Amino acid sequence: VNLQIQYHQVRFEILLYEFREERNTSVLLLWAPLPSANIADTVPELMSDRWQTQLAQLNLDLMEVRLAKAEAIKRMKEVSAELHQTRTQSHHQLESYNEQIRSLQEQHNLAAAELASAKSKVEQLSLEIVDYQTALRHRSETEQTLREFLRGKENELLLKEEHAEQYSNVLQREL
Repeated sequence: VNLQIQYHQVRFEILLYEFREERNTSVLLLWAPLPSANIADTVPELMSDRWQTQLAQLNLDLMEVRLAKAEAIKRMKEVSAELHQTRTQSHHQLESYNEQIRSLQEQHNLAAAELASAKSKVEQLSLEIVDYQTALRHRSETEQTLREFLRGKENELLLKEEHAEQYSNVLQREL
């Protein structure tokens, strides 16, 4: 923004110098002697010292204006080059930032995909854990039922064994 302001200031100075130069040229034309056969003879006759001094001063002013105009043009070119360089740097920096943004977006997308995959795996593992816990519970229940069944059978065998012993004892007594 500062470079643009400087650019416009220099441009204004050039326009101002051009206006002054045009005005001074017009003044010079007004005071210039009329063309004649021998200008060297007519100049001293038509112009007094005062007019010659004014003409010399106007010529000096015109040279100063032209010098100032040249300096202003040079300054304007420098400011324009600096502005162009700044724009180029800004453009490159903006491209760099855009590339970084694209890279970060890609990383974000990859991370989001990995997170979704991880969530899916966690859900799958959670379902497997629930299935395993259910199977374990059924197994525990089955084991408990089998234990109770085995105890019952064991008790039956003990009873049958006792009964067989008693029957054996009875048979031995009878024998």
